[in-house]
Amino acid sequence: MTIKVTGCRLLVRPLKVEELDPRIRSAKAAGIVGLEQDERKAKANTEKGILLQKGPKVNEDYTEGAEVGDTVGFTKFGGKFVKENDDDQELLIINDEDVICVFKKES
Repeated sequence: MTIKVTGCRLLVRPLKVEELDPRIRSAKAAGIVGLEQDERKAKANTEKGILLQKGPKVNEDYTEGAEVGDTVGFTKFGGKFVKENDDDQELLIINDEDVICVFKKES
């Protein structure tokens, strides 16, 4: 099954908590496992992700030139989590207006 976003939606791979927080990354590397509830709570606070796909009617006023592969910030409770395959990778479909910033590397 393949996901293709429609209209003014974007497909985002939310960054995992360990990608954002070096303390959690260190704890997991040391074999320390947090409670499932703590991980869900931390995941809900993750508001950054990698833009994977843009729908055909995305409004550039909201996305400010975000391109596939860019890291975007999005509203905390926006979107719908989906799974593309049977793996554990959850993706997020958000509306273009849920993008609040684009993280660009300075050249």
